[in-house]
Amino acid sequence: MMKMSMHTIQDVDNENTDDSDALTKLCDDEPFLNLFLGSFIRYDSTTGSSQQARLVGSKRSLKLDMTGAQRIYNGIFHYYLTLLDPFNVVGMSKGQFRVLLKDAGLLPNPGGSAPGNFPPPLKLHAADMIFTLLATLDTRATLKESTMLITGFYKAMVNVGERAVATLDEKVEAGIDDVDAWFCTEFMLPLLRRLASKMAENVKRYKDIDAAMVGDPQVMALVAGNRVQLQTLHRFYSSDSRFKLMTFQTLSQLATDFGLTPTLCCSVPTLYHVCEAINWINGHSYTVVISFEKFVQISRTLAVLFPQDGATGEVACWQAFLALLNTHRHNRATTLGTGPLNFVPFLTDLNQVPAMQEAKPLLPPMEQDEEDPGDDM
Repeated sequence: MMKMSMHTIQDVDNENTDDSDALTKLCDDEPFLNLFLGSFIRYDSTTGSSQQARLVGSKRSLKLDMTGAQRIYNGIFHYYLTLLDPFNVVGMSKGQFRVLLKDAGLLPNPGGSAPGNFPPPLKLHAADMIFTLLATLDTRATLKESTMLITGFYKAMVNVGERAVATLDEKVEAGIDDVDAWFCTEFMLPLLRRLASKMAENVKRYKDIDAAMVGDPQVMALVAGNRVQLQTLHRFYSSDSRFKLMTFQTLSQLATDFGLTPTLCCSVPTLYHVCEAINWINGHSYTVVISFEKFVQISRTLAVLFPQDGATGEVACWQAFLALLNTHRHNRATTLGTGPLNFVPFLTDLNQVPAMQEAKPLLPPMEQDEEDPGDDM
């Protein structure tokens, strides 16, 4: 029985791809896998395909243009890149490649058990050899190190898959019709599910955080009382866009300007994954635009995830976050707009918030002792 292998996976003419691609259907049918791939699949600018060249900016079309194996490889590859730098990194280092292979159960992992049904088929020297053969020199990097681009990663996975099949019993090997489909099913899909499940856990956590924040009238009073300041901030960091829209890139500039990254709150990659999880909460994956409502939601979530000055509880965390913005608001020497960012300080005292004052219920009249003149004196 002849084995099929996509040796030139990046050059496959997808117009001839079987519509019943089992891997594609499986990914489409599992919501978290579909969301995960929607979040991390990226356009491959290294191929010369005119069909792919038409897909710039079209995430849905890009996914439809790929085979199931391509989607899985592409999404996993770019997920690992975002763990280091969601902006500038386009190639995978040797160290990252090793981590990915260990996570997939393809390399021995002394720190943990093999996650799959088979023992790790690769040795470290074989993995390094595959990387060396397919890596290219990153001339932009300071140290001029070699990195593996997505096209090289496609080929590497085909190579690894063939090596994995070669370690099997002959009878088992003879029953495999499609090496890539078997390899993805046994190794890459389980990794994809674990990564998607990890994100799903964060989604649940952030959803609970936001529900608690929205359900607290004091927090919402502070949000309403500072709406103008929040709008000013959002509008200012939308000014660099041709369409005057906030993107993750300008959000990360805001976070850097106000000291939120990388020291006071989190790193830029962590911020990226928080934003992507919040996209999932809102029912979609990977949107370029960050609306004002989503910006406020991200801010509330960061306030609880990374509390300042030992704050505990939703109200105290939100107050401490606003106070932090007040502390750093004059540190901006902007290149985004025509002048520095200036706005009135955020209100952190509930007694100063008009919305809270209006929400205060009328207290019932006090039962006064006949001999106590009370407020009539």
